[in-house]
Amino acid sequence: MSANPKYSNKNKLEQNILLKISQSIIGTLDYEEVLQIISDGMSELLEIESAAIYLLEQENKLFLGATTPPLDANMPVGLRIAKLQDHPHIQKTIESKEPQYIRDTQTEALSQAEQVVVELRQLRSLIYFAFVQKNNVLGVLILGTSNKSRSFSKNEINLGQTVANQLSIGIQNARLHHELLEKNKNLVQNEAHLSNALLIAKLGHWEYDVHRDEFTFTDEFYSLYHTSADKEGGYKMSVKDYSKKFLHPEDSHIVREEINRAILNSDLKDCGDVEYKIIYTDTGKTGYITVRYKIIKNEKGEAIKFVGVNQDLTRQKQIEEELKKHRDHLQELVKEKTRELDNVIEKLKTINEELSDKNSIIDQQNQELIAIIENLKNTQSKLIQAEKMASLGILTAGVAHEINNPLNYIMGAYEALNSIFEHSDTIEKNSIETIMNSLKEGLERSITIVKELNQFSRNNSSHKEKCKLTAIIANCLNMINNQLKGKITVKKEFSDTDSEISGNIGELHQAFLNILINAYQAIADKGKITIKIYRDNNNLIIEIADTGSGIKEEDITKITDPFFTTKDPGKGTGLGLSIAYSIIKDHKGILEINSEIDKGTTVKVSFPL
Repeated sequence: MSANPKYSNKNKLEQNILLKISQSIIGTLDYEEVLQIISDGMSELLEIESAAIYLLEQENKLFLGATTPPLDANMPVGLRIAKLQDHPHIQKTIESKEPQYIRDTQTEALSQAEQVVVELRQLRSLIYFAFVQKNNVLGVLILGTSNKSRSFSKNEINLGQTVANQLSIGIQNARLHHELLEKNKNLVQNEAHLSNALLIAKLGHWEYDVHRDEFTFTDEFYSLYHTSADKEGGYKMSVKDYSKKFLHPEDSHIVREEINRAILNSDLKDCGDVEYKIIYTDTGKTGYITVRYKIIKNEKGEAIKFVGVNQDLTRQKQIEEELKKHRDHLQELVKEKTRELDNVIEKLKTINEELSDKNSIIDQQNQELIAIIENLKNTQSKLIQAEKMASLGILTAGVAHEINNPLNYIMGAYEALNSIFEHSDTIEKNSIETIMNSLKEGLERSITIVKELNQFSRNNSSHKEKCKLTAIIANCLNMINNQLKGKITVKKEFSDTDSEISGNIGELHQAFLNILINAYQAIADKGKITIKIYRDNNNLIIEIADTGSGIKEEDITKITDPFFTTKDPGKGTGLGLSIAYSIIKDHKGILEINSEIDKGTTVKVSFPL
């Protein structure tokens, strides 16, 4: 009986496709290429329209590795990731490690995620194969039809599982290859990093073979000595040649002695270090090297190899030397400054002793100065009192005349009363009232004059009295009224504003009386004195202007100096305006004098309100 040609051709096709898949898996280690070959091969083998391979990356994470038709190369990686629990048929295949079959997706219960995939790829029948490596599921191979639903024969299922098993081998090989490439890449990077680190740290690695008595150096090692392997004839060198070429003559014995000591002395630790001087090959200058090494021993405890690193300490030694010089210099400076400081302290002690002596002198002089100031104060008080008495002397004649008038009233009234009492038996009431009124007027006038004199001569140090300047100036005018009569006209221009300030009534009487006395004494014959009181912003202004002889321009600045006077000798003390200036200043006021020869003088006084 001859074989069915159709069946024979199908077997041959299956064998060819399986062989192609196997050869492809063996022939490439590219991870994604393996996935795509299997996906395309299974689609052709089972005459299906769609195939997909999901890889299990974590316990609950799936990654879509390849599909037939192939995935868009620009498809974002994020869209190829899915959660295992969202695909229950894949999850069941992984858990059971057995093929799972969906005959018709239109009648099968699917999850939302599965429904999205089915609609996107237009799938009808699906079969799931787990590919396993050493009992670990690596992923799932999914085959599906798009045009119609269909069943899968046992042979097809076996073929699919066979390919899935080969897939696990291919994936494992690709992964191992990928990991090997990554490790090799990392190794190369690490070697480069190590080489850079050695260069930066100025470290040179070396090995020493005890049996061959031979060093093996690296490029970094040679760079420490300012040379290279090409210049020195290679990377290997004997201890003798190394010591001769690179070590300073004074330290050429050190390397051989250190090796012998480490080999022969079994009590030494496996690690050691040594330091010596070298000669740089390019400049011939001296450098410093520190060596740290480890001894490799065989099973008998015999040293067979040394491995170690050399580090250039030249710059460090130079810095240490410079620091030592600076430290020594600093110590010398400290000693020098200490000596200078001691000298300064001695000088300060001497100066302090001198100052102490001078302080005693100054204290004595201060006491004398205090006594002088006290005497000056007493003298000033006496001068002020003398000036006040001088002013009173000027006023005496006028005041006597002023008191004489009311006394005449009183004397006349007395004589009238006496005549009535002597010559009349009856006393008329009207006559008595007239005489009594004359007595009253004379007494009131006398009382007023005495009060005005009391205002001038009062002795009170307080500066907190309520001083009405219009009343004070009126009192002063009354006191000099007799000197003004028939000679000088007084014009008063007082505004309606309040003229009250806080001060000392007696002192202000004396100040304005002195100004007024100077004003009328400056008028030789007849003249006029104008007195204005008004407010200007926050100041109370008093202006006293006369039509006298005036003051020379060069005397204006000296007119308030003590004992300065423009009057003839014997006619003035030179203290009147000086005292007025001091009183006004004590009341926080300002005194200004403007004068013009033959036209008169204006004294302006301003007090802050």
